This record gives sequence, C-alpha cells and structure tokens, in this order.
Amino acid sequence: MAAVLEDELYSAIQVKFMTALETVNTAVFTPAGSPAFEAATAFPNGRTEKFLDLNGSSHRYGFDASSWSVDSGIVNVWVKPDFIQTDAENNTVLALYSSTTTDGLQFGMYAGIDDWSAYIYMDGGVQQADTVGLTWSLDSVQHWVAMWHKTAGLDNSKSLSIYKDNVLVATQTTTWTTDGTDAFSTTADLGSDLAGAGDWFDGGIFDMTYLSYTTLAASHTDAEIVQALYSNTYSG
Repeated sequence: MAAVLEDELYSAIQVKFMTALETVNTAVFTPAGSPAFEAATAFPNGRTEKFLDLNGSSHRYGFDASSWSVDSGIVNVWVKPDFIQTDAENNTVLALYSSTTTDGLQFGMYAGIDDWSAYIYMDGGVQQADTVGLTWSLDSVQHWVAMWHKTAGLDNSKSLSIYKDNVLVATQTTTWTTDGTDAFSTTADLGSDLAGAGDWFDGGIFDMTYLSYTTLAASHTDAEIVQALYSNTYSG
C-alpha cells in the first residue's frame, strides 16, 4: 500500500458541501437561516480556512442523500464546536435518517454520553459506535471521518469506524443487510436532526465530503485514506 494521491481522493468524491473557497454547493445543499463564514482559523495540519458558522438553533442545510450508498461509504468533515463535552444539548453534524425506509446515518456529539457517536439505521435496527472520554476546548478545530461497511469490510473487520484528528477513536463490528428498497433520506440535514426538528449543531463547519469507500479501499488502507483526508495536501 502507499499514500493516497490527491487525484485518487477527487475521483472518489460523490458529494461535496463546498465547491470552492467560501462557496457552498447550493446545487445540492439548501440553507435554512443565514449561516455566514467566520474569520480565518488556523488548522492543526497547517491550513488556514474560514468555517461556516451554524448558530445552534436555526441554521442548517437540507439535501437529498437518497443516492448515498447504504452499503459502504466515507464522510469527512472539519468542525469547530461552540460547546464542550458537558453541553446539555445534542449537537448533530449529519442526519440522513428516512422515516419512509427506516434507514439512516447520523453523526454528532450527544449529551447522554458526553461524547461523539455514529449510527447506522437499517430497517429499524441500529448499529452504533461511540467515542469514550474525549475532551476538547471551545472552538477547537477538529477533523472527523466516519466510515461504514455493511459486511464489516473495513480494516480489522469493522462495520463502523470513527477517526478524530487522524486517530481511530471508536468502532463497531455488527453487520447489516440491505436490499433494493433501502435508502437514506431525501430530506437529510447538515447541522440538525430530522429536517430541523432539533439537536442543532452549534459551531463551525468546514466542508463535508461524502466519498466512495470501495474506490479508495481497493488500493489503500483505511488509515492511509484518513491520513490523506487530514493532510494539508488535500484541499478538501
């Protein structure tokens, strides 16, 4: 195996939240409220970028995630939380749950465990990976990657893996089955849960990218993929 090249990452991209500097992909993502870009922030990998600030009460972006693979995939996102681990509110980054198909993907920080979780919902069942004991300061810049694979085809036979700042922090091994009727939501959300029903994310988001896992995993390990997404050489 070898380091992932930038053109390999771009070939695996299925959906991007941002298409250029300070430019949201409005062909796919529809805003609620008026999120605005903050002043430039230094990233731990050496980059300097502007986060899009979500206010935790009315800012979110809706989009159609029904074309996303329920079998496997990768979500990559940078966040800058305006909350810490003891916050009394849930802060959902991404919610793809469909009440029609009862299938979904969800990621965020949840007050019940004071940690971050990724969920896969499939036909009413749920697989969950939780971080344990993470701490962070207000406005800390964080890089998150969530990977999923229905037959535990991720490295080390995992079905769900969560990485924070290039480090594996949570996994799950439970598998699930899919058929032609399974699909994520046509009314998915970036920055809240279930079409703005609650659990709003309070803080900054820099990009969110959905990539094909099978495209990259054919030639690279999960760790190599995450390293490339985190790396300063990937313009995201």
